[in-house]
Amino acid sequence: MNEVQLQQKGNEDNEEYVTNLKALHCYMVTIIVVITVWILNQLNIFIVDKRIAGKGVFLSVFFFLLCVIFCKIFGLKKGYIKYVITGFLVLSVSMMGTFFTYHAVLINVFPIMYSMLYSSKRMIIYTTILSVFSTIFIVFVGYKYGICDLNMVFLSVTSKDYYVKGTELVNHGFNDNPIVNLTLYYVLPRCMIYVSMIPVCNTVVNRLRDENSRANRNKLLAEIDTLTGVYMRRTGEKQIEVYLQEKVGGVFCIVDFDDFKQINDTYGHIVGDKVLANLAECMKQIVQNNDVLMRLGGDEFGIFLPYVTNIEEAKEKIQRLFKQVRDCRVGEKESIRLSISLGGIIVDKGVESNYETLYRKSDRLLYEVKKQGKCNWLVEKMTED
Repeated sequence: MNEVQLQQKGNEDNEEYVTNLKALHCYMVTIIVVITVWILNQLNIFIVDKRIAGKGVFLSVFFFLLCVIFCKIFGLKKGYIKYVITGFLVLSVSMMGTFFTYHAVLINVFPIMYSMLYSSKRMIIYTTILSVFSTIFIVFVGYKYGICDLNMVFLSVTSKDYYVKGTELVNHGFNDNPIVNLTLYYVLPRCMIYVSMIPVCNTVVNRLRDENSRANRNKLLAEIDTLTGVYMRRTGEKQIEVYLQEKVGGVFCIVDFDDFKQINDTYGHIVGDKVLANLAECMKQIVQNNDVLMRLGGDEFGIFLPYVTNIEEAKEKIQRLFKQVRDCRVGEKESIRLSISLGGIIVDKGVESNYETLYRKSDRLLYEVKKQGKCNWLVEKMTED
């Protein structure tokens, strides 16, 4: 996996984490509003039946807490977590819709709105399907156990059974076989609303995805050297500074291409560019996920290997790099043999340092190698000046 692919994978993982975190925050805001409604109802500011309201709020909060625990255990970077968060959100919404019925009718569209955070048509369709089943559950279970839907006649605040038992006139007004009416006048219209939202949501998602792709391409172009596919100098410096601030230790090396000017003069700059690209590919073979490989400029590259603080381990890595470069070939130009010189400095874990210091010390060691005849390397432990 090359530097660009690693960068893209890192961006995707980070984006997945951030989006899941945002979705969880939105879910939390919904639950906070639900709890606020319950508190106001307890204070008699709202007049919904306290027993029914308590059931809806308790179960909504219960499913939210289960979701938080699940995300805490398995993390937010897993690909399936978004489906889990959405599933729990639908469950919480179903509980609110079941017990509050028409008082919470708008809450049914929340999951579909939240699904747009992921900029994915699949997520929108998945959430819509869940919402359809949620609506069926809300309508039929809510008819029996939720707040009686008599608001077209008068303000109802408790269950259907209360009115059935309390008033003979109302009793005659209830449908003994409500399945058809509930399906035609409640389930079907709400599901049609969900379906009608899909084109709008998909349009928004496409716009967001296009903008996000454009932003990612621009960011990638600003961070990655287009010729070699490794980090630009400034980007690499920033990443190294992060490691140095965390004091994890590591080895920083400056790699210089021997006699690169001669290749340009002999074969031309097009071949020279190809040689540089090949050299970068060779160096990528020893680079792991946490390592930083960047182009310092011209034919110079910088490599930072975090956590490598043992001089023997550093030497082993450098020897592998030199072998990789020796075995590298440049297309039809088999006569071209790549040769590099390297100066490296090791900073121990817990030692305070900065990029400028590492660069200066490595550059000094590289100069010593060049002065002694090139095609060699020199690495030392960092000491105080």
